[in-house]
Amino acid sequence: MKHKFTTINTIVTHVHPHLDEYLAEWLLRTFGGNQVRFAHDITYGYIPTTTDAIACGYTDTVFLGVCGGPFDDHGERHQKSCTELVTEYLDIQDMPALKVLIRVVSGKDKGTRNHSSNPYTLPRMINLLHRYGLQTAVYADGDEYDSTLQLESDIRDWVFAFFGAVYCSEMQVLNQVKAQFAGMRNNEERVHLVKESFRKQVRTWVHLSIPACAKLMQEDEHLWRAFPDVVIQKQNEAFQRARAVAESLIEVVETARFGCVRTLMIDGSGGEYSSCEIEFDVACRSAGADLVLVRNSVGNTFLCANNKFLGNLQDLIIAIRQEESKKRGITLSPEQLSAQGTVSALPQWHVHEMIEPEARFRRIYNGSITRPDVEPTILSFGELRTLVQGFLTQGVPIPSQAFLTSIGVRMSA
Repeated sequence: MKHKFTTINTIVTHVHPHLDEYLAEWLLRTFGGNQVRFAHDITYGYIPTTTDAIACGYTDTVFLGVCGGPFDDHGERHQKSCTELVTEYLDIQDMPALKVLIRVVSGKDKGTRNHSSNPYTLPRMINLLHRYGLQTAVYADGDEYDSTLQLESDIRDWVFAFFGAVYCSEMQVLNQVKAQFAGMRNNEERVHLVKESFRKQVRTWVHLSIPACAKLMQEDEHLWRAFPDVVIQKQNEAFQRARAVAESLIEVVETARFGCVRTLMIDGSGGEYSSCEIEFDVACRSAGADLVLVRNSVGNTFLCANNKFLGNLQDLIIAIRQEESKKRGITLSPEQLSAQGTVSALPQWHVHEMIEPEARFRRIYNGSITRPDVEPTILSFGELRTLVQGFLTQGVPIPSQAFLTSIGVRMSA
């Protein structure tokens, strides 16, 4: 049954929303018609994606990407983006002027289109603004722009203006294409030619680059580039500090199983590295560490290992989840303990494997600066360090030997 809304006065989404959630909201506002009406003043709420709340029975609140509502692109609907779920609800998924925008944004969100590390793209820019705080853009000669991104609403207005420009541009091109074939008598052939010609049009904005976005909106490219410039400078400074810390703390450990291992274990829970901890993930690997264990100032922890351990790291992943679940009084199945991604019964730890051009890494992480909504682990840093040291010296973590044996993991001699 289709969810029925009254007048919407609240929009709830996850902390640090993506371009996907912004587009979903814009579509609801622009094409909602009588199905979704918005109050003049809207309240915004930001909650963890791991919340147990269920978005049922609400008629005056829209949940985007959270709480299992009609527009939550997790769980059973994980194959579709929040944007795609909204277009299906509004029955606008086949509108020609929206198709490319929906495909591009959804592809970026779901990973079907290449993620660019180029900071001068709209999705990356939004991510950086969330990570480093909203900034005042500055000209190269030092003069500040009058328009400063200071609030979440500024980002929203910024990307909404872009979506509007894309839609207007697509409509203009579509009308031009229709005019080219207006004289054809065969309606079926005319429709086919219009569709094909429109599909083949060159769209400079399709990669969501900052210069192309600015050009589409007929705005000063330097204005659009100024915000990334400021944030990138902050990111580079933080990275250099994090790299220096990592290089100073790397230890070389000789192990019988893995040979020479460069380990890096940083407990930043005291706040001494807060100015650069956001860059620890990349900086530690850049410094040459094989295995990294880091805790930040708010208690979030991640463990990353390179391909030296890929065939064996599953033992350590199982042990970490086993110890966490034991402390929380939760029983997990062997499949849950070794699962990729997040286990709903124990959402504190997420397993992710990433492949980069020059290396392959596997991580298990417990939230981050960019995912502050994840509850910190209740395992102490000392307990995690003991698990890691046991893994390096004995091949399996000491506290979990009996358990590993019980589920069929062969023990090392």
